[in-house]
Amino acid sequence: MRTVIPEERKQKQLNSLKKEIKALQQEIASLKESAVRNKALFESANDAIFVMEDDRFIDCNQKAAEMFGCQRGDLLGETPYEKFSPPFQPDGLPSSKKALQKIKAAFAGQPQFFPWTHCRRDGSLFEAEVSLSLVEIGSKKNVLAIVRDITARKKAEEMLQKSLKEKEILLQEIHHRVKNNLQIIVSLLRLQISSEEDSRLVNMFRECQNRIMAMAFVHEKLYQSHDLTRVVFTQYIRDFAQELSTAFGIKERGIELKTFLEEIELDINRAIPCGLIFNELLTNAIKYAFPGKKIGEIIIRLQRENQDQISLEVCDSGVGLPSDFDQEAPKSLGLMLVNSLTAQINGKLTIDTSYGTTFKIVFPG
Repeated sequence: MRTVIPEERKQKQLNSLKKEIKALQQEIASLKESAVRNKALFESANDAIFVMEDDRFIDCNQKAAEMFGCQRGDLLGETPYEKFSPPFQPDGLPSSKKALQKIKAAFAGQPQFFPWTHCRRDGSLFEAEVSLSLVEIGSKKNVLAIVRDITARKKAEEMLQKSLKEKEILLQEIHHRVKNNLQIIVSLLRLQISSEEDSRLVNMFRECQNRIMAMAFVHEKLYQSHDLTRVVFTQYIRDFAQELSTAFGIKERGIELKTFLEEIELDINRAIPCGLIFNELLTNAIKYAFPGKKIGEIIIRLQRENQDQISLEVCDSGVGLPSDFDQEAPKSLGLMLVNSLTAQINGKLTIDTSYGTTFKIVFPG
């Protein structure tokens, strides 16, 4: 076995030490590079960044000084709630109490994100979003606070809300005027009816009148709605059915009207066709299902078939349809309209005559 001479052992130890020194130098260089990079990120951030020990700032970036209108030294050693916040926040809570609660939660390892009203050195206020998170710097636990000035965003949001409100008012006014113009046409038709002696023309004018009223009702509901793009169709059916019932005097004729309605909203592109369809079906049932003084009932159902479909039914216990009735080629203008409007909303019409007559329309919802 070869004996290692002292000189050779020294050389090996020296080589090993050189390797350790080189590795240590590389690690130091890497740490310096990382520190420079982190410092560059810290200083180039568009948000104010603070490092907090307890409830006081111990470091901050240049953006923080610019945001608060002071020098860095004016911020260090200060709290976020004494000189740099108003006494109370917009929710009425004292800034000191609320800030200390948030800081305590952050030190407990619970990240915080909240709106805050800050105060610049000159006393002017600005709105901000603040995030607090626990960080370890060396062996010490600190809180990293990031403050983002959202004054410009808040102003843009306020302007957008104002613009939206103005457009809502304009849209409301449009629906109101359309409804009023349609009501004028209805009134003109009523005057024409009162001076007309030909019963055939009277019926024709009344049918036109009801169709125009059906459209006017949609615009009235839109005008009254909290959402100017959608109609609570349930209420539309309930109110319009009452209008037609009164117009045709169905109570006096012994006809009972029953409704089973789910709460359903429709956009205007479906509400107007559905309103016209409902008008035609209910008017036909009232006019033709109970000839003479035959009593009976009319049932209206509006419900969801499933998540994707809605069904509208008008059922009567009357005399049924004529024997020569052809669903694909109806002779009356009303049922031709029903077929056309059902296709317009991508719906499907089925007719059941096993007991009276049931018209059922299923369409995408």
